[in-house]
Amino acid sequence: MTASLEDLIREAQQRQAARAVPERILARLPVYGARRARRRRSGRLVVAAVCAVGLAVAVVPVAIHMSEASSIPVAAALWSGTVPDFGQLASPRIVWPEAVHRIPDTLPGGSQYTVSAVLGSGRYLVKSDVSVGAAPDGIAYWPAIFDSAAGTAQPISPASADRDGTALADAFVAGDRVLWGVQRQSRPYELWSAPLDGWTPARLVATWPLAGPAYPIGLQDEVVYWRYAGDEEAVPGIYEMSLGDRVTSLVPGSEGYQDFGAFPWVSSTRPVGADFAGPVRPERSGDLLNVVTGTRRAWTAHEGTEMVDCNPVLCLGLDRNGGATVQELDGSGFRQIPYSQRRVPYEQAAFAGRFGIGAFTESGGRTWVWDRTTGAAATMVSVSLPKAVRMPQTVVEWQEPNGAKYVLDLAAIK
Repeated sequence: MTASLEDLIREAQQRQAARAVPERILARLPVYGARRARRRRSGRLVVAAVCAVGLAVAVVPVAIHMSEASSIPVAAALWSGTVPDFGQLASPRIVWPEAVHRIPDTLPGGSQYTVSAVLGSGRYLVKSDVSVGAAPDGIAYWPAIFDSAAGTAQPISPASADRDGTALADAFVAGDRVLWGVQRQSRPYELWSAPLDGWTPARLVATWPLAGPAYPIGLQDEVVYWRYAGDEEAVPGIYEMSLGDRVTSLVPGSEGYQDFGAFPWVSSTRPVGADFAGPVRPERSGDLLNVVTGTRRAWTAHEGTEMVDCNPVLCLGLDRNGGATVQELDGSGFRQIPYSQRRVPYEQAAFAGRFGIGAFTESGGRTWVWDRTTGAAATMVSVSLPKAVRMPQTVVEWQEPNGAKYVLDLAAIK
């Protein structure tokens, strides 16, 4: 990077810092206001931007302004120690009315959609469920800013159908910008960005530079963290890429670690039920690594469990009779829950483990959301939860039997 380009970056950051982020921007995925801890880079694999496979970036660097009020804490939340009565849960509309929004059934024009983030004042970052090939004129406008009050869906950027398997991989909000991934067959993952104003042209932020598949798992300040499968020249693990200097490096001690949708935490073991090749042997111990701070949290399965899923707050498990269990990471606080596990992994962790989203066999096809900090929990009609989650989840969307459609904004729960 030249000195003049560094000056441009510094000036752009100063201009961004001087701007106030509108209060309506409430999307919280997965940005942290505190600067990442400085770590020694000795022993890391560092890949320069000028390498054999190349690294594509925008000509003008992207400065991402962080809002302290909108940040998800880097540190893990604390479990209150209580377990809800999962048989007597009310709707999120009753438990967290300030965080629930009723949303239209379809976008203007009639297409189905998925909410990625709540922006406030009836505005949402959405992804259209229309495939590129099926869209009118071969263009699918996703992601988009959906203004439910005005009845408009302003596209952030069109994705052209070029017959190469183009797909929108991820979409999330960082400060006053929206970022999204574009995945094409036999081509590296591309990360794009644009302001939330919906009018400024999108820019290509970065293209994954190493051979082999990779995808982003989170963003902190101007650093993107990636899960990389590895190749003959680089080990699998968690890598970080600065949007300023365009350098990719292995996070120290993250060799072989897996993401499980609870960024900035990653796991030394494969998540229970994850779709990996080969037999899955339940692990009895492991550790979780915070890739931003370097903090580690070890976990050990209680002797009363057959297997467990652990996040930085607690572990949900399965006993030898198929019943659900809960415990602290060190195995203490173990108790059996009078329900049986319905799926693996047993829950989807959100906000670094503060929230859990799951279901039990006896819940009649309903999903529960559990806030470990306050002990509050709610239930709604079954939500489709994927086994593999790449970017942290901050919203839960569901549809009631009467057809009403809702979204729960986890970031708005105090």
